[in-house]
Amino acid sequence: IYLLLLARWGIILSAMSNYVPFAKLLSIRLSEWAFGYITPFARLGGEPIMAYLFNRECGIRYRKGIAVIILNKVIDWAAALIITIIGILLFMLNYSSYLSRRMSFVIVSVVIVLSIIIYLFFIRIGKSEGFFSKITQYFKKIFRSNIHNSILIVEKELHEFFKKNKKKLTVVLCLSLIINLLTIVNYKILALFLGANLSFAQLLMIFALITIAYLVPTPGSLGSLEGALALAFYALGYGAGV
Repeated sequence: IYLLLLARWGIILSAMSNYVPFAKLLSIRLSEWAFGYITPFARLGGEPIMAYLFNRECGIRYRKGIAVIILNKVIDWAAALIITIIGILLFMLNYSSYLSRRMSFVIVSVVIVLSIIIYLFFIRIGKSEGFFSKITQYFKKIFRSNIHNSILIVEKELHEFFKKNKKKLTVVLCLSLIINLLTIVNYKILALFLGANLSFAQLLMIFALITIAYLVPTPGSLGSLEGALALAFYALGYGAGV
């Protein structure tokens, strides 16, 4: 899984005319991952460290580094959301009684909002239109003109990638789906060690709840991840202890 994650980074970097040796990319990625794990969101927060290290260790300009990071993150979320939506639908259809009406509403709302944001990102950037810059235009008093100009430069890098690298975009999306499927295989093996022979549908539900748990703002997803897994295994009839 980790080798495929690094391969995805390498493909995006090479598409933007930046070659980073494997050992250096591994070092930078581990630094970002470690820092991100102590920030409020387990899958967010380490990106500034990565942009800084790209610049310091590889000579990649900050704005290009940020464009690479944004693209990687959006592709990662897009692939995860495809599986998450299926898993959430399956859980709602079969085990909705285990969730309060408010909790069901929150989960569904979060998934819908994220799906719309990612869809709009791909549509607007693919058409060489503004996405982040469109947001900063509405909040001119909050965002200074130099921040807005920096965002325009980052978007220009993204526009160039979408224009010239459609095949590589397809490859990294497929890689992301494979990474998520391997993660599901990982869950399957771990559950077998504990005597739980999970079906593919059940694994999709567990993957979906774990993905939602990662969005809860607690460092390392402590509490939310355990709660999501306890709920999933209890609802599936294996007991929260598993």
